[in-house]
Amino acid sequence: MELLDFPPETFRRMIDYLVSGAGVIESWKLRGVCRNFDQEISENILAIQPMGAFRSHLASRLLSEPENMKHYLAYHVKNPRDVFLELLTKIREMVEYVTKELETENDCQDRNILLEVCACVADTCRYTGDLLWTSEPDLCYEPWLTFRNEWRQKQCESPGSGLDWHEKFIAALSVRAYGLVARLLPDAPRYLRQSVWDYPISAAVRLGDSEMITLMLDVLDQEKSKIWKRNQMLDSDSIYNIQVGVSHSITNNHAEMTALLLEYLHDYKFLTNKPFYHEWVKLAIDCQNNESLKSLLQVTAEDSPYHIVNRTFEQGCRKGSLNIVKTLLKYGQVQLHSSSSTSSALAASIRSGTVDMVREVVEAGADIDYAMTTHRIARRPTITSLEYAIHIKKYDVVAYLIECRAKVPSESIWPSRGKILKVLQKAVEERKKKSKTSKAAKIAK
Repeated sequence: MELLDFPPETFRRMIDYLVSGAGVIESWKLRGVCRNFDQEISENILAIQPMGAFRSHLASRLLSEPENMKHYLAYHVKNPRDVFLELLTKIREMVEYVTKELETENDCQDRNILLEVCACVADTCRYTGDLLWTSEPDLCYEPWLTFRNEWRQKQCESPGSGLDWHEKFIAALSVRAYGLVARLLPDAPRYLRQSVWDYPISAAVRLGDSEMITLMLDVLDQEKSKIWKRNQMLDSDSIYNIQVGVSHSITNNHAEMTALLLEYLHDYKFLTNKPFYHEWVKLAIDCQNNESLKSLLQVTAEDSPYHIVNRTFEQGCRKGSLNIVKTLLKYGQVQLHSSSSTSSALAASIRSGTVDMVREVVEAGADIDYAMTTHRIARRPTITSLEYAIHIKKYDVVAYLIECRAKVPSESIWPSRGKILKVLQKAVEERKKKSKTSKAAKIAK
């Protein structure tokens, strides 16, 4: 008898035996055997397996994926197993709330509201795992433990007490109920208290909902006081706070979200002096998110580009992205050469980058023969960029700088042996040949 010909209940028991015996991770790998295995194994792991099955690091990572957590929550809202109930009760209230609102707009047909809400909760609840499972005090950060216990106690003392404004917003966001959000915004609290949910704009960024962000910021834009609007966008407890949202958009490579949020800050050029702006620039470089970096640098006034400190430029070189280096040079203000090796973009590109990056800095206008007096090379009062490249043994860069007609140092300070000596000799010989060829061509003319 073929395995798939067994009655459904027998097949499910066999799958349960397989998952319990082989473990969550090994069983998860078997989902690709066939569509039936995929469906039954996924359901068994996410709906039936106890929390103890996820204690290993690899197994717990399954539930750190929002797509898997979405289904885990949906299964347990219907049939809770080995979890705390407070968050699931809250999800049930959210589903009831938005279902009622959508029914009035005849927008419920062919929609799985529960799954939509669970998907949003999986993305925007800050402490999903802790609220579902963690009970041991020694596993929790003490302030969070206090907050979590207070939140649970509140839910236990007044079950079904309804949703606060923040929870209603998350529920409306989950089903893209823009009309409902528009009705909620006039009643929004001025400041949000500590919550298990992401801030509204950050939550919309996580879900990639640019229309929701536009709706919210357009409502804010209707306020007359420019100072009040600015504070609302920057205050950490405001519903319009965009700081975390920008960070999320950069990290998740949502360049269009970054541009959208920064567009609302175009009047506030002073932002480039704020610490969080510097962090955004560094984050974009770390994530190699070139489009977001470009948007950040273009926020500044055109006649006063953002000054890129050399440490930040060197960070871009170390990341190995030529596009990042090009963007920093094109849209930022970079000190191309300097008397200090720690302040020179050319020195930074030699230290940390490739020939292509050095070429970009040279073509941007760096003086390759500019003397550096502050450096770490002993017994040398001044050095050029070529001597610096020789000292740190950047062979390809040495050849390129000689090709660019950099001033070659006296042979007395050349290395006595090694690959760098051969590179120098070969590069100098090639330059001499090119020089002779060009002279001969001129004479021929």
